[in-house]
This record gives sequence, C-alpha cells and structure tokens, in this order.
Amino acid sequence: MQHEPEPNINALFRQANKVDEFLKWLREEGDALISAADLLGGQTWAAKATDIVTTAKKGGNVAARRKTLIAIRGLLEGDLAGFHDRDEAWRFAALHPDDPEATRAMLCADALGRGIRALEALHLAGVTSISGGAR
Repeated sequence: MQHEPEPNINALFRQANKVDEFLKWLREEGDALISAADLLGGQTWAAKATDIVTTAKKGGNVAARRKTLIAIRGLLEGDLAGFHDRDEAWRFAALHPDDPEATRAMLCADALGRGIRALEALHLAGVTSISGGAR
C-alpha cells in the first residue's frame, strides 16, 4: 500500500501567510489594481478587478476566482499586447514604460503573481477555500 507524503506544515504556514498578505494587499491597495485594469483593459477588466477586490474586502473566497486573477495578471503583464485586433493591445502600446501608471500596473502584476502562486500552492496541498475575513 502506497502512502501519500504529508505536506510540510511549515511550508503550508508560509504559503498561508503569503495568501494573508495578498488578501491584505487586495483590501488596502485594491483601488490601484482596479485603476490598472481599467487603464489597460477598460471597463470590463475594471469590473473584474472590482469583483476580486470586493470579494477580498467582504471576506469571500478569493481562491475560487483564481482564473480571473490569472487573466488580470496577464492583462497587466501585456499578454494581450500581441493581439492587434483587441483594444487591450492598443491600450498597452499607448502606455509609456516610464509613466507612473505603467509602474503601478507592474507592481500590481507582481503582487498578483505572488498571490496566485501562494493560492496555487495551497490548492495543491488540498486547501480549496481561502476566506480572508473582512477586516
């Protein structure tokens, strides 16, 4: 009989702390994420970011929105810049790299990346619901 290795509890705690930091960032800096999504994607993307931030502020299950988080991170990182038939590509091309808004979008993408990695690590360990409790 094969025995599944137990997850390292210290590693789980580290990832849980990273998720907690991410949820705190969403609650405190969510406006920056919404603004960056609006700048690079328009109202549709801003609405997606608003839903994520609202979920975090209300203490909802942000982990259930992983696909949306990944999509927003891709938007902010320029994943859609190569699709010249999309408005997002033109918005990305119009933003000068030295513009403070570009820096804000980059910082938001970095924060999303850290949060997504931590959420995925916990998901792989079997933790499927992450509720940050409204604070």
